[in-house]
Amino acid sequence: MASPISSAIFFFFSFSFAFVLSWSTSIEMENKVVGGEGAEPVARESFPIDGDVAWVVQVSDLHLSTYHPDRADDLVHLLAPALRAIRPSLLVITGDITDAKNKRRTTTRQDISEWIQYSNSMEAIVKYSGIDKRRIFDIRGNHDKYGVPYVGHELDFFSTYSVSSQLGRLSTVQSISLVGDDRKYLFIGIDDTLSIGIRGPSNLFGHPTEKRMAVVESELQYWDIYPSESVTKILFGHFPMSFTASSEKGQRYESLFARQSVSSYICGHLHGNFSRQLWRLHPSKLSSDVLVPRKAKGFWEWELGDWKESRLIRILSIDGGVVSFHDIELPRKHDVQDEFQTTIVITYPADSRNMNNMEQNNQSFRNDINALVFSTQQIINVTAKVFDSFRDYKIVEEVPLQLISAVDKPLFHGKWNTESYRSASATRYLLQVSVMDYQGKETKQSPTIFCRR
Repeated sequence: MASPISSAIFFFFSFSFAFVLSWSTSIEMENKVVGGEGAEPVARESFPIDGDVAWVVQVSDLHLSTYHPDRADDLVHLLAPALRAIRPSLLVITGDITDAKNKRRTTTRQDISEWIQYSNSMEAIVKYSGIDKRRIFDIRGNHDKYGVPYVGHELDFFSTYSVSSQLGRLSTVQSISLVGDDRKYLFIGIDDTLSIGIRGPSNLFGHPTEKRMAVVESELQYWDIYPSESVTKILFGHFPMSFTASSEKGQRYESLFARQSVSSYICGHLHGNFSRQLWRLHPSKLSSDVLVPRKAKGFWEWELGDWKESRLIRILSIDGGVVSFHDIELPRKHDVQDEFQTTIVITYPADSRNMNNMEQNNQSFRNDINALVFSTQQIINVTAKVFDSFRDYKIVEEVPLQLISAVDKPLFHGKWNTESYRSASATRYLLQVSVMDYQGKETKQSPTIFCRR
């Protein structure tokens, strides 16, 4: 029998090689006109995933500035090593790519040097992280439209220097599907910046149009040809719902997302100094005469803090349709470029406080514990521990997690009996995963609350 050390070394190198191969594979790219006559095209792309567990990385509000070059430098020194360790299926950048302000921050204007900074940084990220450039999707924020009279104007630097524009994604709606063995995970990016980019501070809100909302709804409906339980729909944009206006006829995204059984909406805009827990469950408020799937019970909105000051990134995972996320503040260390701290993401069961749950999706509670472990070190042991808050947080069960046989993802799995944890209290039980690496260093993930009723 192979030793734990030799098995770990084999896993590490096999995993690295296999993921490089899988990362470079794309199924298709196309532009489709949806939403009726006069609607704009949708950039639709598809990528394969192995199995039915996927994860993506979100970064928001970079605010790259001529006067703060460290923000761009850290994309290379911090984000690239993180991506090399995490190896996500997608990288989504949800707006405010550049700061577009003068040194005293008293006026707003587009600065081509900031966009060149961004373009150069993204090329370096592709080089040093190994991510396929086609798997990077960026959208505008309000800062990226300051003083831009219209799309295509000489001051519209996004149309020249953004990754999406360089790859021919010219629509304000981007559709990306991750196709697994039995499931499809749909991501739709929406650019709701003003068509005429007035300067700040007036340019602060998202402004969806009737046509754009029709395009979004048509794209969501396109995936209804598949069984509803096999498709998970996630949308991303720059503006939170509270900073998004209604359309010309008073339509709101909240009702649209509920009609189309959207799972979650991720965004940016308000920054980490405002709050790092800007999460909200939008309950369904549909009238009784609207026909919707039975599982449509609202959607989650999760805003991510900024890169500008906080250097925050998000790992969002989908495990059999259950969506979770974990936010990380990257330490600002430049002495070791490839340093990335071991990170644990429990993909199942989800944290019951702020994440999608099985009841919402009409799914039964599985007897699984799944965790992704991202590390630059070989992992030799992964254990899940269950704590009972009614018994002074005593450990009531330890479950060893084993690496799934596939070598292209760091997914660890264990079985337990969830019937043992039925409780009237939604906060009684906590779950924590700990990891031991080859050098004997232990990493523990912050305990999450799970609820089995």
